[in-house]
Amino acid sequence: MLTTQKNQLIKCLSLALQQAALTHNLSQSDLPIPQLERPKAIDHGDVACNIAMQVAKLWRLNPR
Repeated sequence: MLTTQKNQLIKCLSLALQQAALTHNLSQSDLPIPQLERPKAIDHGDVACNIAMQVAKLWRLNPR
């Protein structure tokens, strides 16, 4: 993945997190920065991000 594409994807994920926090009246102060990585299994796609797990723990919500 190109660096510019990776940065654009991180920016989009960050904006979506901020909007979700506003929509659900949750704290925006400690939002983690999304980290993109390659999945261990090729079948799982080109890029993986565990931001749902990080935010679920922070906001005490189900990650699904």
